[in-house]
Amino acid sequence: MSSELKVLFPLEGESWPAFTRRIKAEKGSLLLILSGPDAYLARHDESRKIFVDEIAALSGRIRIATKERRLVRDARKKGIRVVDKVVDLKNILVGHDVYEEAIRTFSPAVWQQRLRNNLQTMGLLSLPKLRVWTLIAVSFLLFFFVLFRLLPSAEIEVVPREDTITHTANIFLVLSGAIVDIPQRVRTLELMPIRIVVEKTITFDQISKEFIGESAAVAMKVINNSTEEYGLRKGTRVMNQAGMVFRLVDPIRVPAGDSVIVRAKADDVDLYGEIIGERGNVPAGLRWDFPGLAPEEQKLVYAENDAAARGGVSRYRTVLHQGDLQIAQAKLEQELLAEAKQLVDEHRLLFNNESNDQIMEILYYDELTKITYNNFDLPEQFIGEAVTSVPVTGSIEYIAYAYDTQAVLELLKAELLTHVEDGKRLLPSTITMGRLIAHVIDYSDNLSWIKLTVDLSGTEQFILDPLSPEGARFGKKARDVIVGKKKDVAERILKNMPEVEDVQVGIWPPWNRNIPSIPSHISITVGS
Repeated sequence: MSSELKVLFPLEGESWPAFTRRIKAEKGSLLLILSGPDAYLARHDESRKIFVDEIAALSGRIRIATKERRLVRDARKKGIRVVDKVVDLKNILVGHDVYEEAIRTFSPAVWQQRLRNNLQTMGLLSLPKLRVWTLIAVSFLLFFFVLFRLLPSAEIEVVPREDTITHTANIFLVLSGAIVDIPQRVRTLELMPIRIVVEKTITFDQISKEFIGESAAVAMKVINNSTEEYGLRKGTRVMNQAGMVFRLVDPIRVPAGDSVIVRAKADDVDLYGEIIGERGNVPAGLRWDFPGLAPEEQKLVYAENDAAARGGVSRYRTVLHQGDLQIAQAKLEQELLAEAKQLVDEHRLLFNNESNDQIMEILYYDELTKITYNNFDLPEQFIGEAVTSVPVTGSIEYIAYAYDTQAVLELLKAELLTHVEDGKRLLPSTITMGRLIAHVIDYSDNLSWIKLTVDLSGTEQFILDPLSPEGARFGKKARDVIVGKKKDVAERILKNMPEVEDVQVGIWPPWNRNIPSIPSHISITVGS
């Protein structure tokens, strides 16, 4: 009978309506083990009534195993068979697959008593005191063995040592189509000419000023504090601190330790080429030096104006001179050159933006740049005429030379890799344009080829990754030399190893001061 009987338990979190539907879905004889969850039905009359009414229709093939008296009473009133004793339940479930689980659920106390009996049978509940204390002592020994022998560990973080390596190579930049006698083994790249032509017209208005006003005049007292007589010719210059120039109108002789009054008249322009005119009406009491005398003599021989200068009137006109056209041409050449250089830089930027695998670098050398000024039109017909401005026209042909610096970098990078020592690796992040330095060391007269010497530097680093063969060998060597050592001694030993730049040692448990004596308990990681 027990083999044909199906046993159902309420699932954890399953509602009573859901459990009821599951019961109705089953076929054949059923035994419901409700001990435990039936406490809910005992407290809630309405839920209990609904549950009993639902399963009453199945009373012919269903039994309820429960110890809850209210549920037992209501179920029997509806004609449902109830099992409320452990003995009856055991008889029903003899040989059934869920026998143990059903008994444990229906009567936990019985299951606990059985477990206690089994332990007594094994002798674990009736140990003598000596055996108990022996068991405790062995447990403590095992605990301390694990704590001080198996548990201690060390985590070591090492920073690999880095070194700088360099590679130098000579590269010929050859103009496309040029016939050059260069050995095949020599590295060559294309020399890229950049030709710029600019034509420009400017309006030049810095025309020379011609003074047509009145010059100021003043009486100068020439003082001679030296021990000898000084003779000054007509037209001798005197100048004040502002750069204003006056000239003596008459020749004079000044005895030693004496002074002489003489008339002086302002020049048209001052020391800086500015018209004096009205500015020459200077106030009294100024000191005037003789720029034609030696500095030591100027301290002893000088002039003063006791009265203010008068008569200066500022008036001028602009008259074109040959020197003005020379200045205009120089200014136009300067603007043409600046614009040509700007266009070359713009060409380089545009080329680099449009190219994915090339980077143009210009050779900014005066000797590698061809500059030709053409078609200058200077208005020489206006020389001597009173004009305020004149147009000046000209053009420039500017040729600069460039090369692909990305190709140079890739070429030297491949060769730099051959210099990396065993057990090291080249850091890709250090191979940048900033570490590529090129110098021109030779070139042909017609610039059909240019020879460069190029230096590329990078950084190589020891390989200490534990997953690599080199890192595994380093890890074994490091563990062998520090095992069982004190923390500070281990740090000093590791820092002295040629592969290590810096090291940090962490030990567990924290109160431990020595590296574990078991090498496998020493963990080595790579820091940065």
